[in-house]
Amino acid sequence: MKNKKTFVVFTDGGCDTISKIGASAIIIIDPDIDDIIYEWSDSFKNTTNNRMELIAFKQALENLPNDCEVIFMTDSQYCITVLDGNKSEYPKNMDLISNIRTIRSEKNISCNYHHVKAHNGNKWNEIVDSACQKAIQQMKKEISPENNSKGSLISKYGY
Repeated sequence: MKNKKTFVVFTDGGCDTISKIGASAIIIIDPDIDDIIYEWSDSFKNTTNNRMELIAFKQALENLPNDCEVIFMTDSQYCITVLDGNKSEYPKNMDLISNIRTIRSEKNISCNYHHVKAHNGNKWNEIVDSACQKAIQQMKKEISPENNSKGSLISKYGY
């Protein structure tokens, strides 16, 4: 029987609690070459930190091949708790949790979850953390009133 290909995935999600702008980021590493083979980040409005963490897992699973093993490295104890077991009493995020479980099952992906301490110098974890922060800052900048090229009645007429 052929062994499944193994990948290592670092995930991160974050959210600015005031603006409710969040972001998710992942990197997929092929341990055979010890290098990144896929990276992704994106930002979202009106969200929470836990949703951003879960979206990172979903994105990773969608971009992994069928019939593989994945070692998830995350600083989210929440994700480890809800994804490693069969707990289903998380109604706020059950849409994502169920979707992640479905993708994992349909693609026959075996998952192992490992906690990595945040901001502790792990180069891969620092990369996904930085990507999240950049995505949040970029969205804040894009939706900032100062970037509204149309102006407003207040700025145009001095009210």
